[in-house]
Amino acid sequence: MEYQALPTVDVAMASTCDVVVTELAEALGPGPAKAPWKAREPRKPKGGDAGVITMEQIASTLRAEFNDPDKVSSVRSAAAGRSTSGRSRSGMTYLGKDGGGGLGSGPGLSVGAAVGLHEQGRHAVAMLGDGDFCMGATAIWTAARHRIPLLLLINNNRSYFNDELHQDTVARTRGRETKNRWIGLRMENPTPDIAKLAERRARWASAR
Repeated sequence: MEYQALPTVDVAMASTCDVVVTELAEALGPGPAKAPWKAREPRKPKGGDAGVITMEQIASTLRAEFNDPDKVSSVRSAAAGRSTSGRSRSGMTYLGKDGGGGLGSGPGLSVGAAVGLHEQGRHAVAMLGDGDFCMGATAIWTAARHRIPLLLLINNNRSYFNDELHQDTVARTRGRETKNRWIGLRMENPTPDIAKLAERRARWASAR
């Protein structure tokens, strides 16, 4: 709770981390000789149940399909997001998440990050939950409208499941039944057709 107070510093620099670190490295010169970067073989994805796609399978497929993994940035991710580009070689490999667990911010943050990454010649990949996506799905209109290249993968469990777990914990703490934890959180009756939404956005963009 620092209330946005400026931290105490020895030297204040109005710059970004990437610029400062690059210039400091150049000023300090080369350090002791180190072994070159050793490529590591990606782990083989574990086989899941029939018809079930695992996070590891998605990550390994993305690594295999992109010609230059160093040009791929995970702009937002679920469990396996950091591995979509393989082992991190730069600060651009994984851009992190929003602060405070802002549900619904994923689509907008992903589109915004994709704009900057495209200008740098990088591919933007985001893995979002279906709850997060549906709360901010209008952001993909912006991507379609302005031709912003972005690969969105939706991890769809048809629930605002994070809150289901919260309600489960609260119920257990208070000695209550947990079977009703889904009420108000399951995305059913009707179930959102996320694939159809993406298809219509793409069709609209191609028709312009």
